[in-house]
Amino acid sequence: MSDISKLVQSLKVEVSELRAQVDQALGPNYFRHVANEIHKYTDSVQGMSDTLVTVTDCLANHTGQAIPAEARVAQLSHTGEEGIVEEDVGKALRQLFSTIHDCKLSYHQFSLAAKEVVNDADKMDIVVKACQAEFIKLKLTTNNIKAMLNARRLKSRAKGWVFALWSEAVHCETIECIRREMEDVEEDALAWREEHEAAWAKAQADWDVLMSGGRKSKIMMMLKNEEFSCCSCLQQLAGCYCSNPGCTRRG
Repeated sequence: MSDISKLVQSLKVEVSELRAQVDQALGPNYFRHVANEIHKYTDSVQGMSDTLVTVTDCLANHTGQAIPAEARVAQLSHTGEEGIVEEDVGKALRQLFSTIHDCKLSYHQFSLAAKEVVNDADKMDIVVKACQAEFIKLKLTTNNIKAMLNARRLKSRAKGWVFALWSEAVHCETIECIRREMEDVEEDALAWREEHEAAWAKAQADWDVLMSGGRKSKIMMMLKNEEFSCCSCLQQLAGCYCSNPGCTRRG
């Protein structure tokens, strides 16, 4: 242990001597300038680490609107116990290395979150392609149905047009049949008149001859007597229904 303490003491003395030589050669503010530059790098790396953590959380929570547009620069405290800015380059470098390690871990977490996003995007792409395939099938089915409906509509329209022509033809034929039947009836009536005109004229002449002179009045009286006798027979058979109470023919 004494040897180790002696070695450490000798190294401290050597470091102080080297520091004194650097201060003498480059000025007393050289290490302060270097420490300030390291502190700037540390702040930048810490800002990058914080940005990666924020982006990782946004990717995990699917809140893309909250992703920052650029990396922020952290404002770390580099003061010692007495409130003076630390000028120890070794401590500044160790702090920088620790910050870089944290940034590497943040980047690793970010890469895992980005990988999950890529996997989700691949799954979504598969789903979208499946939906597109189903949409194409549905569109083709819809087009086929439209074509079938149009074909049936045209077929029905053609059937309706043919039915209209048929009904019109039937109507015209019916009218034509009625007209032919009327013509046949008129022809039959005309033929009957021509056939019986001479007999009718002869019968009319005979009747006129028969009814000439006083024969007409005699025949009329005879017809009236015949009619009265027929009525008397009927009244005797069925009874008289006249209003005279002294009628002997009342039943």
